[in-house]
Amino acid sequence: MTSRVRERFEERLKERTRIAQELHDNLIQDVMGISLQIEVSDELLPADFPAKQHLGRALRLCKSALDEGRRALNDLRSAPLTADDFVKSFSQLSEQFAGHSGTRVDVVVEGRERSLSVVAGNDFLQIGRQAIMNAFQHSRAKKIHVLLSYGQQDLQIRVKDNGCGMTEEKLNLRRSGHYGIAGMQERAERLGGTLSIRSRVGEGTEVNLSAPGSIVYHDDVPSSGSRLADRWHLLILKFGHQRIKANSAPPGTSADSRPQSGKPHGTNS
Repeated sequence: MTSRVRERFEERLKERTRIAQELHDNLIQDVMGISLQIEVSDELLPADFPAKQHLGRALRLCKSALDEGRRALNDLRSAPLTADDFVKSFSQLSEQFAGHSGTRVDVVVEGRERSLSVVAGNDFLQIGRQAIMNAFQHSRAKKIHVLLSYGQQDLQIRVKDNGCGMTEEKLNLRRSGHYGIAGMQERAERLGGTLSIRSRVGEGTEVNLSAPGSIVYHDDVPSSGSRLADRWHLLILKFGHQRIKANSAPPGTSADSRPQSGKPHGTNS
């Protein structure tokens, strides 16, 4: 079973590499050419020309498309993912929303850090991103806690918010395809993992994903250079993020956030 899953991921990796090459050689280069032409036209026109405002907007859209294209290209590259990649991605996503909502996000990583295979790791990452995005967009939460836990046999992520929560009826409706949950379930199935979503009205929502290490880890065993990760927090703020040692609780965070009985627990932020 594991070998068949690995073969499917290898096929997807080859396809991703092909798409990345075409994206770089064609689409990104074409958009760059369009952007340069718009920029030259904008510079040649007098300052009071009515069309300059539209050209300026077109130029900004081109630059935005280039940024998105480069981001997609980076996502497609065949480099194993690390915990820092997860934290950076979650941080960037959170910063897009936090300024508008005032929501605070903290990310905790624990366990012996392992590099992740690019395709399976990306599926895992995208499920986490969708869970965080849903918490921002639909829960009206003030705090979102993310736990990424490296285990010997599996990799787990938990996204928990203190938002409005939902009834079982609404949760079942969302499982049928709302808010990207169908895509999350499909990715989890490809990973051979389990995805669970629990919610209660007034008590927030919790998303848990667990995937087998034999599928998501890049190496079968931790390398000798892997560090036994101290439990550390990343508190994502409006103007950036801050790394804080586990034995000193971040401002507004409960000090008893360390795991008990050898099991990871969320931060009571």
